[in-house]
Amino acid sequence: MRSVVIGSLVLLCGVAVAQPPRQPPAAQPLVKRTVDAFAGTWTGDATLGIPGKPLQKVKVTSTCHKIAGGAGVSCELKQHGKTSMPVDQTCLIGYDTEGSGVHLMCVTAAGEAHDHQGTWQRSDKIEFQPYKGTMMGKEATEDLTFEWTSPKVFAAHGKTTLADGQTSTFDLILKKH
Repeated sequence: MRSVVIGSLVLLCGVAVAQPPRQPPAAQPLVKRTVDAFAGTWTGDATLGIPGKPLQKVKVTSTCHKIAGGAGVSCELKQHGKTSMPVDQTCLIGYDTEGSGVHLMCVTAAGEAHDHQGTWQRSDKIEFQPYKGTMMGKEATEDLTFEWTSPKVFAAHGKTTLADGQTSTFDLILKKH
């Protein structure tokens, strides 16, 4: 009887973990769309607005390399020239195949760390959920949208609203080389 029970448990465990083979993440359509949308070298203009300072325009380059067997990208965004609001950040971007969408985790030279989660709204637009954090020592909410007007033209718009109503904005328009 004992061997029948043990044999039944082994059989049940084998059935419970047996799953059909999955596509490698890099081959899944939304993973591929996300990686292909960002991979490459992009250059263009950023317009930055921070409360109490005039809008600043700066030239930027974003270099995105495929990582993790093509399942994500690592992007570095850097400015050309000097401004009072330096642009220097690194982001990891990937699509979660378990259903939580696009993830964008960035760390900036200013000491900020943001973890955004978003969804493809169309084949050319990602909208991110509002990100709750702090800015200038105050509670803040950041709204972020990425859009491609073509496979080689990318635009990002971000607006951060502080608890006291002040806003900070950034707009990027980048072209892929």
